[in-house]
Amino acid sequence: MLVRLPWTDVAVARAASAAPAAGRFVLRPHRQPSRQPIDSGRERSLPDGQHAGGAMNYVWDNANIVESYPGVCSPLTFSFARYVYRAVYLQTAPLFGVEPRTTEALYRTLETFLGYCDGRFYYNLETWCRLISYLPGFGANPNLLQEMMGVRPADRLSIARVPVSRRRKAWLLAKALCYHFALPGLTERWIAQFEANFRVSRERLAPIQDPHEAMQFFFDLEQQYLRNWQIRILNDFAVMLYSGVLRQLSRRFLKSELAPGPIADIGESGIVRMVAELMRIAHAVQDDPALYHACLTLEPSDAWARLQAQPAVWRLIEHFLDEFGLRNGHDLKLETPNIREEPAKFVALLQQYIAAERQDCTASAPVSGRNTPGPRLAPWQRVVFDFFTRHTRRAIGRREEMRVKRSQVFGMAREIFLKIGTAFVSLGMLAQRDDIFFLEMEEVFGTLRGTATLRDVQVLVAQRRAELAASAAHETKAHFTTEGIPFRDEARRDDAAASTMARELRGNPNYPALVTGEVMVMERPDFSQVVRDKIVVCRQTDPSWVPVLGLIKGLIVERGGILSHAAIVCRELKVPSIIGVADATRLLHSGQLVRLDSAEGKVTIL
Repeated sequence: MLVRLPWTDVAVARAASAAPAAGRFVLRPHRQPSRQPIDSGRERSLPDGQHAGGAMNYVWDNANIVESYPGVCSPLTFSFARYVYRAVYLQTAPLFGVEPRTTEALYRTLETFLGYCDGRFYYNLETWCRLISYLPGFGANPNLLQEMMGVRPADRLSIARVPVSRRRKAWLLAKALCYHFALPGLTERWIAQFEANFRVSRERLAPIQDPHEAMQFFFDLEQQYLRNWQIRILNDFAVMLYSGVLRQLSRRFLKSELAPGPIADIGESGIVRMVAELMRIAHAVQDDPALYHACLTLEPSDAWARLQAQPAVWRLIEHFLDEFGLRNGHDLKLETPNIREEPAKFVALLQQYIAAERQDCTASAPVSGRNTPGPRLAPWQRVVFDFFTRHTRRAIGRREEMRVKRSQVFGMAREIFLKIGTAFVSLGMLAQRDDIFFLEMEEVFGTLRGTATLRDVQVLVAQRRAELAASAAHETKAHFTTEGIPFRDEARRDDAAASTMARELRGNPNYPALVTGEVMVMERPDFSQVVRDKIVVCRQTDPSWVPVLGLIKGLIVERGGILSHAAIVCRELKVPSIIGVADATRLLHSGQLVRLDSAEGKVTIL
């Protein structure tokens, strides 16, 4: 059973203590350590309990979380995400071996799990590492999970091993093995239950207008969908652990870094289905000459009306939107409009699919030139390598499938808060319904419950709008340390650092090919832009990028590794791609002609 987190620490501790099913768990209380000055390229050691003149020091990193929450995010998105993280990791903590004593220390630890700097999300790296240090096997290779998170070697922390008795260690290892065998079945049941409940929830939400009823529906949603959400977290760690071991095996057996080939072909997944469904809609439009002509010649708003007037095609579109909850970019940011709110952009995307002449993506063919171990491995080595390769692929496939479900839940949360925002506008509390995204979740619900401390919430909205607009004008660092009060000026990135004279850029090969094309730099997947046959350059991707990636000639991504969303999607859709090209969005410009050699990880400006 999920413990609903009230708004006070005392209430949380009492509620959690009264819920045996949720358990009571503790991370040993600790002080935030000070940063130890070290030479570049060496591991940072953060001894426990040290302070610099009483100031609290924090290490912040967004190498992993930026894929889910890129760029500037609204206060409502941050407060909602923080709420979800806290609830989910309270469920997951016992699986990490956290001792069942009290929830208070764990709750306070999770309070600092996420940071919010100039509108951007950051992990508090030490808090994260302390949590995962309870995982079985962490002490054998403490850098493994930080490596899987994308933390650079120079930025990794040295976290003291948690003392665990042999008996408890054996028990945790036995639990880990049980979850290894049970996770596929647990995931299938979780997805089946989700799909059975989701349509009913959408139907219940549609007629709600009263803000208090919408708030109650939110808490019903929490109980229904966040229960057993730890299955997602377990699978995410399975991806990290399996792929981490596979990377180590590649270094040991093959004397080289793990190539993308062995972990390609994850099978039927939401990635492939999303593009296949779009192609299916496009083919249905092509089969109707009048509708085909209308979609390519009419204004998007008029074309949308024509699509609605064709029952067979409209059923396909409705099914697509219901299944994927498609947002016009950044699918976990509550402030991002969905396609039903901006149908013209969906029409612009569909027009490109109608005009495209691409292969059907309903099945994923093997990657050409897959880097398999080959004859260099001894028989026992091949068995071990194939075992972890197989389980890595399966875990990645499950992760991508559950990411689609996560997007749907966040999309429903957006609808709930918009209903409350509409009610606040009608009461004269907000100027427009989108202002709701500039309030925190506690402020929204506190206003409805009579516990808010500020009556004129529009003042907060105006101040936060101004601050976030200023924050959007500059970039922040991926990794930095703060001393004392966090987030003054430490995160600001020096935009002059990147050289604009480079004619050749390097990154990590992903799907191998040699292509030449025109660059299009994209901050977000704007479906109204014509991307067909362009080489798109971006910082990172999330599931809302998939329809765009089904059209492009190639992809250059600034951040991420072979397990990042961009890398996985491009391998499944067979898009030539290079991952981890530093400063690509600043060094490349829309309209440039480049040659992308994704087998060598090289981009040449022509």
